[in-house]
Amino acid sequence: MSDKDVLPNFLVIGAQRCATSWMYFCLKEHPDIFLPFIKELHFFSSYYDNGLGWYKRYFNTWGGQKAIGEISPGYLYIEKVPKLIYRDLKDVRLIVCLRNPIERAYSQYKKHQRSGLAYDSFEEAIEKDPQYIKRGFYLDQINRYLEFFPRERMLLLIYEDIQKTPIVFLKNIFCFLKI
Repeated sequence: MSDKDVLPNFLVIGAQRCATSWMYFCLKEHPDIFLPFIKELHFFSSYYDNGLGWYKRYFNTWGGQKAIGEISPGYLYIEKVPKLIYRDLKDVRLIVCLRNPIERAYSQYKKHQRSGLAYDSFEEAIEKDPQYIKRGFYLDQINRYLEFFPRERMLLLIYEDIQKTPIVFLKNIFCFLKI
């Protein structure tokens, strides 16, 4: 395989506010894992029309690592994404980290509040922007992926396990990626 042909063999697809940044920095340290220098490429959700050539350029510094990945937490939520991923990465492994939906929504609200994008109160935010709650409907989102990918190619993780046993959490990922 030439460097020009490199595409991910695993994706961390979400969910938002579920430690995907923490996973990015931890996985990037592993010698058998390659991740692009940008955590969230959003190729399948926002830049698909730019073509695979655009996407591949983020993997052109690949150094032969066994696991090649990308982390874009919005992939879980956006309806069109599973079909697009399947079109280009049929054999990809998918990693999903889930968090208590209310805590996830509140974390998103607090992040928006820090950046000046949020409503005055959490109650107002969830009333006026249904995405705060809808992003926590994990079963619908996972089922969209299961229409295209077999269950054994999807690793489901729980956010709260990071606090209890972070090493075990990471080892589960390494085992799933066969590294």
